Amino acid sequence: MRNLLFLTFVLFTLCISAQSDQILTGKISLEKLKNSDHSEWFLKNYNSYKPKKTKLKKLQKALHKGDFKFEIFFGTWCPDSQREVPRVIKIFENISLEKDDYDLIGVNRYKDLPESYKKRAKEINLKRVPTLIFYKNNKEVNRYVEFAQISLLDDLLAIVLQKNYKHSYFSN
Repeated sequence: MRNLLFLTFVLFTLCISAQSDQILTGKISLEKLKNSDHSEWFLKNYNSYKPKKTKLKKLQKALHKGDFKFEIFFGTWCPDSQREVPRVIKIFENISLEKDDYDLIGVNRYKDLPESYKKRAKEINLKRVPTLIFYKNNKEVNRYVEFAQISLLDDLLAIVLQKNYKHSYFSN
């Protein structure tokens, strides 16, 4: 009987916590992310990340030479997104990248794209999150997927400098 009571309590607790875990989907403003139920992980990872200033300057210089835009597909439920997205935002803010130059797009656990992206679903080909897609002159030049090959900042720099960068899941 005790085991049954304990199991019931555990299941009840899990159900309650799952209901309060709001998954943000669609285009999300940075302000909404910072002021939602997800602010705890976002601010913790944002504040703890200390990017190297010399590399930030290189990235800033390289970005301002080109016409780059970014789409960041992520899941508020995903540990990799919770680690990487705050870091990417911190990098963007440190190099004075305008908020109009990137979009934050939340997806559900099935990585379904929001309705406004359905026409581009094949082009986006979202398999893992986070996925940061780099566009130069409105054409995709590369993407960062899930985790770094070297470090987040080094990987972003390699992509912007158009070095021979391949993300972890790249296949021909």
